[in-house]
Amino acid sequence: MLICFNGIDGSGKSLQAHKLIEQLTAAGYPAVYVWSGGNAPLTKPLARMIKSTLRRRSTGAPKEEAPQPAKEPDSEYRSYLSFTQGVFKRPWVRTLWLQLSMLEHMGEIWTKIVPHLLAGKIVVCDRYIYDRLVNIAVLCNTGPELLRRQLWLARLYWVPKPNKWFFIDVPADVAFSRKDDVPDVLYLERRVPLYRTIADAFKLERLDGTADPNEIAAQVWQSVQAALPKAPAATLENHSAEMRRR
Repeated sequence: MLICFNGIDGSGKSLQAHKLIEQLTAAGYPAVYVWSGGNAPLTKPLARMIKSTLRRRSTGAPKEEAPQPAKEPDSEYRSYLSFTQGVFKRPWVRTLWLQLSMLEHMGEIWTKIVPHLLAGKIVVCDRYIYDRLVNIAVLCNTGPELLRRQLWLARLYWVPKPNKWFFIDVPADVAFSRKDDVPDVLYLERRVPLYRTIADAFKLERLDGTADPNEIAAQVWQSVQAALPKAPAATLENHSAEMRRR
């Protein structure tokens, strides 16, 4: 069984994934947490090359940038995004990046997720391949409608379909206030409509990311329970008693 959480950084994906792992384990189910944020052995060198080129253009020589004040617009990120979108206007560059990214993530799925599924475990996935498509869409300056047409790639690469699929929806400014490692609120603002497009296209279960985390966890558990294989009665009774004590 595959359960996935999607959403922007700061939406609470990791928190809810770990809470669900605790509940599944307490109920006697073999469950494993997988962070599927994407190893990038193919595209990371290209990204570094783009950043290096941008620094040379703006300063005349590569150098370390001074840290930006906390929660202020990050000029380096905005310059990087603008420059990258210019590079990706070339169709062959866009296509190459898209295919390399998909290959990277498929390798991750087949090495980190599929073996657990074949072993009969419940995999709780923090991010999935569609997060990668959102990142590509931002770099390529792709709008929601074009992203919708590109989602067929996930089917082409035989991506296992999640049995339960949650989208934690939260405004960009709220998520930004929760994170110290997001460079700019623009980073999140560009992604929100793209995630909502995916949620609509694949009928993801929407969760209000501004709600109390325990309330969200209870909502997730109620939804997941209905799809779980039958567990030993004694184990379920013990789990129910433990949840009541909480």
